[in-house]
Amino acid sequence: MSDLEPGGWSHNEGGEITQGRPQGTGNGFAHFKHSQPLQAKDVLRMRVEVGRSVWVGFATEQYNAEKHGETYKSIAYVWLDISQGGTTVIYPDISQDGQEHCHPDHLQLHIPKAPFDLAVRCEAVSNVPQIQFNDDDVWHDFAPDRAALKAGPWFPYLSLYGANVRLSDHSVHRPRAVKSAGNINKAPAAATAAADGAGAAVGGNDDDSFLPPQKKARHEQGGSK
Repeated sequence: MSDLEPGGWSHNEGGEITQGRPQGTGNGFAHFKHSQPLQAKDVLRMRVEVGRSVWVGFATEQYNAEKHGETYKSIAYVWLDISQGGTTVIYPDISQDGQEHCHPDHLQLHIPKAPFDLAVRCEAVSNVPQIQFNDDDVWHDFAPDRAALKAGPWFPYLSLYGANVRLSDHSVHRPRAVKSAGNINKAPAAATAAADGAGAAVGGNDDDSFLPPQKKARHEQGGSK
């Protein structure tokens, strides 16, 4: 187990490093990327002390937190909000098949109330990104169709909205021995279809990377926010 060096976090104007941990300033979205490269089966851990609008996941080397609007298609994340979150997104520039995988509310029922511990990893061999809550030995796939990431390295990614979000204990654990992938949570086909038809990823904000699919499509075709 090794702590993530506070100096390794890069961020946009909405973020800062406070007492060694990523923190939002309250000035819009705070995007963060750490310089620590992650390989398959490396486990990124942290604790959500206080928070609602938190996004956590992976970024490619090409992602730039200071230019999030230009490079966000190189991230994959889970939105951690117990009331309306659980949405997962794998953008095309990090996706193994080059497609976007968006699943609204996919993990909503599994997100605990803060405070809680979480861990994210890419399953060895398959590169399927997964998340675990409170060390319960259940790894949930980001996508119910087991969409995978392009070959690593990947880098820790965070996004926070609001100055009241507080995270701590950022660390990376690299298992020494090869172990089984463990339990994988797979949503039933009916639930998958319902999630895919929900029609929205994350609403109620002005950041392109979190726009509902329809609104984002109009934006990418030349519309404005």
